[in-house]
Amino acid sequence: PEDHEKIEEIMKNTHPDSEKPGELTLWINRKDGNRRCILARVTAALHNKTVSTYCTMTDITESIEREHALRDRIAALQKFIG
Repeated sequence: PEDHEKIEEIMKNTHPDSEKPGELTLWINRKDGNRRCILARVTAALHNKTVSTYCTMTDITESIEREHALRDRIAALQKFIG
């Protein structure tokens, strides 16, 4: 499914009694053309019979890039050793 469909589904399925937030990782293109990896967390709260849904988005691009670089190094070392 498209990213917007995934977000809608997570928001629909996140309730105030959810044990943990809904999470989604997606790649976006900024206006300047840079590609960024975003971690979205969705939570819900109930107050006076009103349900509020909150979405927190964090740019995790640098962490993902470091993880990929580490995996590449490990693969190169395993190839060298093996």
